[in-house]
Amino acid sequence: MNRITRRLTLYLAIILLIVVLAVQYNVFSSRNYINSKVENQLSMSSEIMHQEVENWVRETERVVSDLSRSVSYFNWDHDQLNDYLLEMVESHPEFTVFYYADKSGLFIISNDWQPPSHWDMTTRPWYVTTINSDELTITKPYLDAMTGETIVTFSKAVSNQNGETVGVVAGDISLLMMQKMFDAYAAISSSEYILFDESVGKGLAVLAQGVDLVSGDVLIGWHKEFNDLHGMVASNHKVDHKNESGYFHQHPIAGTNWYMINYSPLSAFASIIKTNQWLNYLAYGLTILVLGLFYNFHKKFIIKPLLSLGDKISRINVKNNPGYRLELENEDLFKPILKSINKILRQVERNMVALEEDKEEMYAMNEELEATLQQITAAEQEVKRQKLNFEALFSNNQNAVAMVNAEHLVTNVNKAFTALFGYTLDEIAGKNLDDIVAPSEDNNYARAYTEGLLQGQVIKTEGVRYTKDLKPIE
Repeated sequence: MNRITRRLTLYLAIILLIVVLAVQYNVFSSRNYINSKVENQLSMSSEIMHQEVENWVRETERVVSDLSRSVSYFNWDHDQLNDYLLEMVESHPEFTVFYYADKSGLFIISNDWQPPSHWDMTTRPWYVTTINSDELTITKPYLDAMTGETIVTFSKAVSNQNGETVGVVAGDISLLMMQKMFDAYAAISSSEYILFDESVGKGLAVLAQGVDLVSGDVLIGWHKEFNDLHGMVASNHKVDHKNESGYFHQHPIAGTNWYMINYSPLSAFASIIKTNQWLNYLAYGLTILVLGLFYNFHKKFIIKPLLSLGDKISRINVKNNPGYRLELENEDLFKPILKSINKILRQVERNMVALEEDKEEMYAMNEELEATLQQITAAEQEVKRQKLNFEALFSNNQNAVAMVNAEHLVTNVNKAFTALFGYTLDEIAGKNLDDIVAPSEDNNYARAYTEGLLQGQVIKTEGVRYTKDLKPIE
């Protein structure tokens, strides 16, 4: 019983160890879960913001493309086109101005601004880039000659009815307006952001940014670092900044040279981490408390009754004291077990009495069996003696004797048969005896004699049999 007690205690210790390891595993799992949650939230919110920006870009491209198609389709005069440009500005307040310039030098704008006389619109960078392209073009930020603000121009070529490029339509959007609009998009995200233009060979320009914990230069530096190392574009990356870990997500804006970067520090989820730590501490405490209560219960209600039960069982000696019974107590936890053991002891006692009676019967039966065995042995010896006599009589008989089976086939012959007929056993074994020694056309009489012998008849007759050389013998 002490061994059982030690085992139970060992099992409790193992359970405690398993629970501690499970809680510890939960700590690490929770950290991974928090990191995964941060990454997923950043990814989701960043993708939403990227989608909003891309939708805005596509809508802006659609407005300028519709303007290009309208100018191409309708044969407007100067005043009609000017009115249409004014109407477009009123319908799309994100644009500060719309204008049209053709190859002949005609320039129509939706406000009252007049370019200097020495200005040639066909030499402007946005015009030169667009007139030679079928796609909508977006310029890098530059200072507006009319307002002095930093703007971005969206432009698209205009064709005539014959498909020939005749001019360019364009619209300006200020970076200040873009900043406010993207700040509104960023309100749905818990991260900081920066939107910049990265044209190959043309440097880099920031279009909008909402940063506090990190600077735009740091975000752009991470972008260049991870692009150089991994060639990654749209993905999450874990970074360390000012002794704090976080994630940044970078994504290209389709149809442009723009990139959007979002950053979220782990400190934003400090409350979740702290709550998780307290939950882990609580789990440790509850585990130790429950196991302590369980151990005391196990010691009082299991170990002590088990020791008592073991002591009672150790006194059982069915050989010397078959009438022994276990004492029953009303409060004994194992009372049903004690009753079952006593029942077994009573049955064992009855079985032992029956066994003694069966033992006496078995001794008597053994004596009878020994006498029967002696009789069987004597009979076997007599059969063996008769067999030897028969074999001697068969082998040494001076008369020719052949043995046949039920099919009249030869199974054995003696020496006198071989001497008289000239056949050895090897030559005629398995052959019909009558076909050998009575090889006449009609030997049915010989077969009938043999059949009669096999049926137990005693036949005495005279006849002719033939040797191996067909010599007749009377």
